[in-house]
Amino acid sequence: MDAGGTDRARDRTKTEFSRVSEVENEVTRLFHASPDRVFRFFTDPATFPYVFSPDLSRVTMEKMDLRPGGVYAAVVRFPNGTTMRFSGEFQEIDPPRRIVNTFSASIWPGVVALETDTFEPVGAFTRVRVRYKFATREDRDRMSGTGGEGGTSDVWDHIDRLLQGGLGGPAGAGGGA
Repeated sequence: MDAGGTDRARDRTKTEFSRVSEVENEVTRLFHASPDRVFRFFTDPATFPYVFSPDLSRVTMEKMDLRPGGVYAAVVRFPNGTTMRFSGEFQEIDPPRRIVNTFSASIWPGVVALETDTFEPVGAFTRVRVRYKFATREDRDRMSGTGGEGGTSDVWDHIDRLLQGGLGGPAGAGGGA
């Protein structure tokens, strides 16, 4: 592919961040895989840790119970030695279209967002939208004002490369497309 085509493909899969309302933020991206494969990647215990870090040696999964009422918890250790715990409870799971869960992170005590993830087919791609709804505008600002966009973009770039390489296939983490 020529340089222009490569740039267009990269722009097409760029992670986008938007403020949807006074209490909602959204992250959107096209992934190079079917909704079934992307959904599986985001829900398989073997690949779910990649949602938190491209380096699995930095992620400790404490819990992963993928069912309504089930919980997840992951601790990420950053290069500077600090840690952050992410956790939530699954509210709704509708393969391969939608996941609804609560989301909290230890660096924002008391802030809990309702997270809705949708997986929409777009030709050979899947559009993933992750919408966070907060109790207050202040909670939204606290959780979104920490410079996390760069980290999220890096993680989602890595997930897309893994999906293109066959990870997240029918047999789970080692399966192909």
